[in-house]
Amino acid sequence: MIVELHYERDGRGEPLLLLHGGGLSAASHRNTRFELSQYFDVIAPDTRGHGKSPDADEPHSYAKFADDILALLDKLNIPRAHILGFSDGAVTALHLAIYHPARVNRVIALGGNYLVEGLTSGAIAQMATMGRSKLTELWLSEPNYSSVELAKITAPVLVAIGDRDAIRLEHAVAMHQKIPGSELCIFPGAGHMVLWEQPQTAHDAIRRFLAPKKPAPAKAGTKSLDVIVVGTGGAGSAAMYHLAKRGARVLGIDRFPPGHARGSSHGDTRVIRLAYFESPNYVPLLKRAYELWDELSTAAGRPLIHRTGLIQIGPAGGNMISTLEKCAREYQLEVETFPGEELTRRFPGFSAPPNSQVAFDREGGYLDVEDCVVSHAALATAAGARLVIGEEAIDLRFEGDSVTVVTDRGEYSASKLILTPGAWAPRLLGELNIPLRVVRKPLFWFEPESPAYELKNGAPVFLYDTPSGVFYGLPVLDARGLKVAEHGGGDPVSDPLRVDRTLHASELLRVEELLGKYLPGVGKKLNGHTVCMYTMSPDENFLLGTHPETERICFAAGLSGHGFKFTSALGEILADLALYGRTGHPIDFLSPNRFRAPAGP
Repeated sequence: MIVELHYERDGRGEPLLLLHGGGLSAASHRNTRFELSQYFDVIAPDTRGHGKSPDADEPHSYAKFADDILALLDKLNIPRAHILGFSDGAVTALHLAIYHPARVNRVIALGGNYLVEGLTSGAIAQMATMGRSKLTELWLSEPNYSSVELAKITAPVLVAIGDRDAIRLEHAVAMHQKIPGSELCIFPGAGHMVLWEQPQTAHDAIRRFLAPKKPAPAKAGTKSLDVIVVGTGGAGSAAMYHLAKRGARVLGIDRFPPGHARGSSHGDTRVIRLAYFESPNYVPLLKRAYELWDELSTAAGRPLIHRTGLIQIGPAGGNMISTLEKCAREYQLEVETFPGEELTRRFPGFSAPPNSQVAFDREGGYLDVEDCVVSHAALATAAGARLVIGEEAIDLRFEGDSVTVVTDRGEYSASKLILTPGAWAPRLLGELNIPLRVVRKPLFWFEPESPAYELKNGAPVFLYDTPSGVFYGLPVLDARGLKVAEHGGGDPVSDPLRVDRTLHASELLRVEELLGKYLPGVGKKLNGHTVCMYTMSPDENFLLGTHPETERICFAAGLSGHGFKFTSALGEILADLALYGRTGHPIDFLSPNRFRAPAGP
């Protein structure tokens, strides 16, 4: 049965269907209708049983919603239209794109799902409080579109979602991967109601997709892109953000979605410290990184950097403490050193080895690692960057004044290329002949027996330089407990896709011994573990700069297990290098040319 829908119509231009979500109506989208009517002929119907449209004596389904829309288009003599679908409207838009492709131009699926399983547990719990209705029965039984059905879509599609949406982020990424040629836009700090929470940002993204002022990225043979970024983890997502913010046409390519757990930038948190025992040369970069993390937190609408204070414990007069004191003197940093014997009094629950000193860095703390990556990627796509997920870069080709990235699914060309491949650097940067090693690094979470290790009780982030090795950890932030890991060592990894993620008793024993000696109130109850990877350079300093063989490529690699805290600044530096061929940041000490053999006489 077809229901004759009530609709509102505004504006002139190409027809655009504005489909509301369940429980709403066309009236709910007045602001969006007004904004888009400046560019389009906006038709905003009330779905059957919503607003001023009558209902039918039958269960709801997205197929029936779509049939009603087709009847409306026929009534208005509109052969095909763009569709902006929100929530339920997004699902209806997908249905039309799958089964009625001749009626569809471009589609924006905002906050939509293709499977019931795409709902978050919180969304499902909220539905349970709403009582039984035709809508809740629909939401708990549909949609159920298969990969084969999504692959039939030929219309250009933008999958858009807030990173705090009622639809799981990984579900939206999967939808993007399954719809050929689709684009992905993640709105940072936004929930399901992004059109009301961030109207200007959402409207800008909608206009950009429906009526782009810049040409869409093209395959090899054309050059519509300024920069391609291969690898969109910590440094790559930041580079995309800084490029897009400057108006560059940028494409990011990665095998996995932002914030994934298959590389080096995961595990909930990363330590950030301003006084740097590796070398004082890093401090200017860290100062800029701190500024940029604060800026990113503001842009994302949530804190991503947490200044909790950091204690670093090492041998009195040893290299670590001496270098930290040097950093403090040269850069006027707030670092306090005191004898190890005072540690327990200052920070209950912690003790120091004999003959040790403690350096307390007030600016030290931690970053929310996955949230940082997701926020950079989300803000980049909101600023116009395109992100291609699920493709592997397998080759590079130079043609004229462009560089072409060949993936397992296609080819993309641009003026410049940024490589931020993480654990895949030995393969993608092998021609440098710099021996990069990838090692396996386990992380552990323990259940403390004492409340002294909780952040809310004043426990700091910590780092121990002991005769057994260098270890670091974070206080209790949540139910996972206290985090601890060994910074040095690590088993070699030959294939990052097949890294051993099992629990090794010998590795667990090493951190248990550290805790037993210096954090005795933690105990041995293990709450969880995970595995990430370090990509080590020969001198354990970064490789950062322009490729020695071509100025069309710049890269960051070999971050050697201490790079994530810098990635906000690395992204800015890589954007400088790609767009201008130079940067004002002091990075000469990280140049890959330091490993090149000197020229002969």
